[in-house]
Amino acid sequence: MQTAGWDGNLRWDYDMGGLSAGLSYDGRGEYRLDYTTLTGAVPSPFLPLSIRKMETQALTTSLSSGALWDGLWFDVYGGYVYDRHAKTGGGLYGFSIRYSTVPGLDFELGARRSNVSRTQGLTCGETSAGLSMTLGFG
Repeated sequence: MQTAGWDGNLRWDYDMGGLSAGLSYDGRGEYRLDYTTLTGAVPSPFLPLSIRKMETQALTTSLSSGALWDGLWFDVYGGYVYDRHAKTGGGLYGFSIRYSTVPGLDFELGARRSNVSRTQGLTCGETSAGLSMTLGFG
């Protein structure tokens, strides 16, 4: 099986003195270029991977508040996401708590709900949570 893909993001934030408002676009695509099927040995049949063509586009708005204490931010976001190949779409929303230890180093704990899955092979909605570290330069 051969696939090709892309991932892109655009962000714009406006600082309102302790509160930050933003708009964002997130796009992601994965496309099957070649797909080979094989016959499995008896008694177990061959089960192919559930890789499908997918292309998601998401538009979101966000609010971030740094008012909790120095370096600690509370972020909320919401918007709409659409998968062109699965022809599914719907709400996308989430929240996170972000801590900036030093300029350029952030740790973030968050949860997200989407009516379109980011997991390859699935066409249903998903709820996820995670911890991430972001390292910025400049």
